[in-house]
Amino acid sequence: MEIHSSALKRQYLAEDIEYAFANALVEVELDPDADPPKLLFIGPGMSGDLLELIGRELEDGEFLIHHCMKLRPQFFPLLKGYES
Repeated sequence: MEIHSSALKRQYLAEDIEYAFANALVEVELDPDADPPKLLFIGPGMSGDLLELIGRELEDGEFLIHHCMKLRPQFFPLLKGYES
């Protein structure tokens, strides 16, 4: 996995991103018409915060993460068992 510097502009470190990616609870395509598709991963950071990671799969099969922040309410419905 590669982490773009833009993913580190908030309070989370590369270790948080790697942990959230490795322990992702959700992986969905945000923009399936994009080439390559934009992907959303939701997983816990090392502090326990649920994080949203946005990135894409590279040609070599690795992932590039370019966005990381605390999970926003608009993505809560993607979590199994979520009730509003």
